[in-house]
Amino acid sequence: MFSTPTLSRRIFLAGAFLLLANCAGSFAVAYNPVPVELAKSWSVKAVRVVVPSTLVVSEADTMVPNADIVWRADPPGDRGTQVATVLKAGIERGVAKLKGPTPVVFDVQLTRFHALTRHAYQRAPAGTGVNSVGFLLTVRNAKTNEILMQPQLVEADMPAAVAANDAAGLSYAQIDARTKAQIISVVANTVSGMLGLGPDVRTKFTRMGG
Repeated sequence: MFSTPTLSRRIFLAGAFLLLANCAGSFAVAYNPVPVELAKSWSVKAVRVVVPSTLVVSEADTMVPNADIVWRADPPGDRGTQVATVLKAGIERGVAKLKGPTPVVFDVQLTRFHALTRHAYQRAPAGTGVNSVGFLLTVRNAKTNEILMQPQLVEADMPAAVAANDAAGLSYAQIDARTKAQIISVVANTVSGMLGLGPDVRTKFTRMGG
């Protein structure tokens, strides 16, 4: 027999739902495709990720912190460095098949890295929650520093799991590992699609969350 939620619990859930509803919006996996023959002429020698000091980092354990960087899948520390590492891993995986004759560098400037807080994971209603990643990508000739692709915005947003519709009994360590793996995978598939190395994964979706 299912228990009836207490009045305070119902009020809390209603408040959480309204808060997320106010944050509902359109999210996307978006990029401008690189001509396939151009991309195939490249061989990526380095991926350099810069996190501008102007980006706001939040450690607030609230439903949707007002910040550019929200990250909990690593221990407390330099969040900029942590998310740069995750982003770099995804991009490196996405470009791994490039074996062309022109050596290039991918210069990446982070614009947004917003993953769920503990509070959002535990309290958000089923069917809500977004991990949202954005960055500017510039491609340069590794030998001459000539710009081969002007900066373009790449968006790699994805639905995030919340406790309300998640498998029971997961530890935070397991949740964190899964979150990191998901973001690396989505970033890799986004970059791969942009370069014509894999399927075109551009999409848009509407969801309550980050």
